[in-house]
Amino acid sequence: MNVTSKLYQLRQALQSCRNLHATHIARNAYEGPGKTTVTFISKEIGSRLMVTRCDETGFLFNTGTQVVGPMVLFPRYAICWNIASGKHINDASLSLFSILEPKPDILIIGLDDKYDFLYLKNLREVVQKLGIITEIVSVHNACTIFNFVNEEGRYVVAALIPKKAPKPSLKLPISKSVKQITGSSDTTNSEKTENITN
Repeated sequence: MNVTSKLYQLRQALQSCRNLHATHIARNAYEGPGKTTVTFISKEIGSRLMVTRCDETGFLFNTGTQVVGPMVLFPRYAICWNIASGKHINDASLSLFSILEPKPDILIIGLDDKYDFLYLKNLREVVQKLGIITEIVSVHNACTIFNFVNEEGRYVVAALIPKKAPKPSLKLPISKSVKQITGSSDTTNSEKTENITN
């Protein structure tokens, strides 16, 4: 009997929990400013961003929007990243990624130049503190990887620095043609050996 009474009490408790009361929607509800609304962000953001061009000035997206300078790129939006070059990446410049919630599936860092092994080793140690899977590649490769992973529908973030402008080539002045005469005591030979170079 003791078990039966306990089951009866449990049944009554469960029935009271299942009774949900919905509030009556009044036709004269408040419709003015300050009204609480719900926005489904995923429906309003639009399509996923893809990088269509990457050059010395910045990046161009499939939407026609252009970002000048370094940026942090999320699947549907981008923000400017205040960093001068890949040499300036440190704990402070990566602090944004430590507070992201939820954590991205992958972080792609696109560097502006080729760096030596020691620099890349130190950068990997800094990035490991974030606890995010990270790829460190050239900026062109980073854009390609971002597009591919974003198209798959995964939560990917890219930190991109535009590649450096090529160094101007050294131009030598155009030289004038010079007469070159080989030394010979014979005047007929000197005339024969006279060369003009252009």
